[in-house]
Amino acid sequence: MSSRLRDEFLRLLREDVEFRYAVMGLLGIEEILRKISENTQAIRDLQKQVRDLQEQIRDLQRQVIEHK
Repeated sequence: MSSRLRDEFLRLLREDVEFRYAVMGLLGIEEILRKISENTQAIRDLQKQVRDLQEQIRDLQRQVIEHK
């Protein structure tokens, strides 16, 4: 980023309330989207763990039935 562009950007942040809110909104949206993506992956991981546990429970149930 050029020095002039950076200086103009910083000036707008200081002096232009509407611009500042627009930038804050954009930054907030990016953070929210990142968090949603992280949470989505965590949910997928938990779903896989639940499926694995369900399969283990079914295996144990079969073993109990076989030993009756």
